[in-house]
Amino acid sequence: MGSLAPLKKKFGTNKRFTRLVAVRKPCPLGFNELVVYSTLIFRAKESGMSARKISLLTGFHQSVTTPKILATLRGHGLVVQSQDKLWSAVAPDAVADWFALQPAEELANRFRYNWISVPADGSPLTPLHAAIIPQLVLGKSHAQISRWLRVSLKTVGRVAKMLQDNGNKFNRSWFQDKGVVEKKAPKQPVQEQPTKAKEPALPELLGVTDRYIAIQIDRSVNYAEAGGLTPKQARQFFADLVGQFKNPNGDNVYDLLSGFAPKFDKVKADHNHNRSNGKAYADNCYHLLRKEYGI
Repeated sequence: MGSLAPLKKKFGTNKRFTRLVAVRKPCPLGFNELVVYSTLIFRAKESGMSARKISLLTGFHQSVTTPKILATLRGHGLVVQSQDKLWSAVAPDAVADWFALQPAEELANRFRYNWISVPADGSPLTPLHAAIIPQLVLGKSHAQISRWLRVSLKTVGRVAKMLQDNGNKFNRSWFQDKGVVEKKAPKQPVQEQPTKAKEPALPELLGVTDRYIAIQIDRSVNYAEAGGLTPKQARQFFADLVGQFKNPNGDNVYDLLSGFAPKFDKVKADHNHNRSNGKAYADNCYHLLRKEYGI
């Protein structure tokens, strides 16, 4: 269990730090699942916790990301639910070796843990970035961070580069202060407006929390639209493409998106060639692109 003292010295005593359960090598859970499970273990009261409160405490999207995470945890028998309240469950024997446990009567005291920070409301950081950066600032190795947070070395390296590009400086306002969530006043009801509801951003809709993957999705959508796809087609294509992956924040997703532009150019050239030969497949190369990617 890491000490809080070095973190408070670097980030200030008014910042919120939360516990993340320590895991062993067999554990297949990713960072997002561990954050939610840890929140339920260490912060839920006897009366349970709502999905809305989980989203407020973790920064995950309430209607997209949080339900997916809870479904995964329920599938492993790690979460129980009654109406709209949730509790952490004792790890079943089949998954007990996933966690670093110690003898104790209370469930929260059985789990060893590491400390992580939480992004502030409006912060440019994702929950994962907010967890990685403090460990980098404390001088932890990429391998240690990767093991603790269940993320790839490549992901840790990308966040480290982001920090280096900023002169190895970070803004304390990026990280949540103590008591912010609890003191949030409920939003006052506003009069209904006839305006159309704003469509959620595609990365958010897909549960993407990795900043670089989110950027790649947005860039690829814009590239596809500039190349002739309609906004609806571009959005649907990338929703189906990324939606094939169990983990939308994995390196394979990042690598696939990074190679989109040249592949799209090739598909577009093939489509133009087909049209010049009287073989138009559609008004644009949407269907040909889906065929190229096998979706």
